[in-house]
Amino acid sequence: MEDKPCTLTLPDGTHYDLTSLSSASADYTAEVGETSYKLNVCRNVVSEIWFKEDADKVAGFVSRPSGDFSLGLVHSSPEGEMGAD
Repeated sequence: MEDKPCTLTLPDGTHYDLTSLSSASADYTAEVGETSYKLNVCRNVVSEIWFKEDADKVAGFVSRPSGDFSLGLVHSSPEGEMGAD
């Protein structure tokens, strides 16, 4: 069975619905010194980004005084594992 968009089911059967974490109005932001990390969940970031390639698909990016770079693209069905075997 395939997961619905923006949900995650772990190999042990634990199921998470991440839709409530997705935001059309603001990104999650963490500031570390002069570096800013901006993320969204199951959708593109809403912050202004300074690069054009796949800008409408960027799910997270790092912003530094020297420039921005993408952390990755949006995935509607995230994958994950818990711990190590």
